[in-house]
Amino acid sequence: MQIRPHHALCAQFFEGKGYSEAFVKHMYAILEKLDGGADVTLIDGCDAICAGCPNAHAGVCETDAKVRAIDRRAIEAMGLSFGNTLPWRTLSGIAKEKIIAAGTLKDVCRDCEWIGICEKAPIADGPERRSKMEQSFRPMRRFRQALSDAECAKILQAEKRGTLAVIGDGGYPYAVPINFFYDEAENRIFFHSSKSGHKTDAMRVSDKVCFTVHDAGEQRGDWSYYVKSVIVFGRARPVTDLAVKIAKAKAFGMKYYPSEEEVDREIEKDLDRAEIMEIVIEHVSGKLVHEK
Repeated sequence: MQIRPHHALCAQFFEGKGYSEAFVKHMYAILEKLDGGADVTLIDGCDAICAGCPNAHAGVCETDAKVRAIDRRAIEAMGLSFGNTLPWRTLSGIAKEKIIAAGTLKDVCRDCEWIGICEKAPIADGPERRSKMEQSFRPMRRFRQALSDAECAKILQAEKRGTLAVIGDGGYPYAVPINFFYDEAENRIFFHSSKSGHKTDAMRVSDKVCFTVHDAGEQRGDWSYYVKSVIVFGRARPVTDLAVKIAKAKAFGMKYYPSEEEVDREIEKDLDRAEIMEIVIEHVSGKLVHEK
């Protein structure tokens, strides 16, 4: 999706006010796509949001010079360039860190008719649009190496093992490799755990977890490897509904076992002695690293 730089700020504060009822509806539709994991390309001119604005005519804004000036200040403050393509979550995080948290919003957006609202409004995150938890996660510093949400999902689907980190005894991190199942439709990670032990006890004390997965890497012409990794932050909790627990245990088992019959036998034998845990995902980032 094409986005002009200053709209990375508008999206943070949008609360249903706009140029017309049709524009507000259009804006919410765009934000839903962005929050759904879209990649965006920064452009110099009218974008996907402008397409629903009554002040844009034939791809040109009525206040074109003023808006372009805001775009230039925004892109400079974020340290980006026109033509950069990156995940929306990454762009949103950069805008928060480099402009909003840095206290330069009023300067960057001077001359904008909406600045008075944005200065007073909280960032428009929440169950109705975007998790507030996103505000607490750092944007990726080397954003050009960021993986798209689709690439992150592909890795979570394909890889067999990941490392779960919890807040362990005495406040020390405790990280353990585990098998897992990623349910893309629900955007949640499922794994099994004993009903007691270091990992399980730690999650009872604090449900905050970090989960890391990486692929085996690939060579592209020389000895070095290109490795893709995904880091997930979220909250871990046991699945308590028996029907859901059985369904997720079966989906988990089918990822590893050669037949459905073997999975059913294991569920019948061991399910009562184990917990099926789910990670409710709050933040995901992926990265491509060239190990050279």
